[in-house]
Amino acid sequence: MLVVKHKVRQVVSFKTRGVATLLTHENNPVILAKSSVSPPVAKDQHNDYMVGLYFNREPGDKTSNRFLISTSEMWINNSDITEKLVERRLNLEFDFKRRPVNPEMKTVGEYTHIKFSTIPFDSFEEAEMYRSHFDGWRLKGNCLKTLDDWGHWEDYYACVSVCKGSGIKVTQEGPVGLLRRMFLRAYAQNEWGLIRTMTYKELADWLTLHGFKTSVNDLRTAKRSELKAHVVPNVLSIKPLLALLEEEFPKLDTSKFF
Repeated sequence: MLVVKHKVRQVVSFKTRGVATLLTHENNPVILAKSSVSPPVAKDQHNDYMVGLYFNREPGDKTSNRFLISTSEMWINNSDITEKLVERRLNLEFDFKRRPVNPEMKTVGEYTHIKFSTIPFDSFEEAEMYRSHFDGWRLKGNCLKTLDDWGHWEDYYACVSVCKGSGIKVTQEGPVGLLRRMFLRAYAQNEWGLIRTMTYKELADWLTLHGFKTSVNDLRTAKRSELKAHVVPNVLSIKPLLALLEEEFPKLDTSKFF
């Protein structure tokens, strides 16, 4: 026997089992699962509140939740069961139980947001790594709302995947920063086909002039830092810097980076 449980025209899904209704169907009720968020509005406004909260969220946003105190708290404090208000970091991001593919921007009503299809991960280990790295990226002040956000996330994931176990730290510069740092180390140490033809100040000023901020101290640090090969992901964002280095230093062995 088939039973119609819900009928709406458009929903938005977030986090684990979180869902809100964007477009209703005639007089049918909305579908709403608030994913542990306690809207501070009347019950008939909860769906609109969750829709606005999802589309207007920013990195670092927080939300207040009401929970019943635990059995241990009741025992320790000799207390009756009561509610308490807890403020937590808001997390309405996709839960990554499947790998997102084919991202694009989608507009529904007054809201525009990234959307994508999904495919299975190749293994449980890959899924766990992908999700844990996304949590790390999110906690660094990011959320996934636009194609630019998607590009930043893919760059970050490529970096942490390539650098895993290398001891190389991934900074806010992402892949471009990895390429710049490894180039500075190779230059300062006369490695990978490079011979110093500029002073540290000249090279730092040259890179900064072309949009890759560098200081003399960066080169002094590079001189005594370990030079490691194959720690730069070959992604689109590094192409401008790579082209600049290849033009200025034609003997540079760029295969060492990737």
